[in-house]
Amino acid sequence: MESAVRMASVPPGEPRYVAAFHQPDSGWRIAAESPARGPVDYAVAAMIQTVRARGQAPVVEIWGPAEDGRNWRRLDTVRVRSGTAGAQVAPAAPQSQRTRGAAT
Repeated sequence: MESAVRMASVPPGEPRYVAAFHQPDSGWRIAAESPARGPVDYAVAAMIQTVRARGQAPVVEIWGPAEDGRNWRRLDTVRVRSGTAGAQVAPAAPQSQRTRGAAT
């Protein structure tokens, strides 16, 4: 089931803002990263349009630094059904905060 798709571990490297797209045939791929969230959100919107134009349903996770700046946390999960006009954003739950290198 697509709604159960989650990254198995935090993105590699030091915490920053990262968007990862899930591709059913190849898994997760880092598609945008920046020290600021704005450019990542802009890139995600553009990439969602492209993926939907191909008739696919993108799943995106947006990660960023936790409040302490040393650890990762999942900020948003975006799922878009193919053929629909909008995105369904699932805010990160408190348990989504993870330490660098942790896996679920």
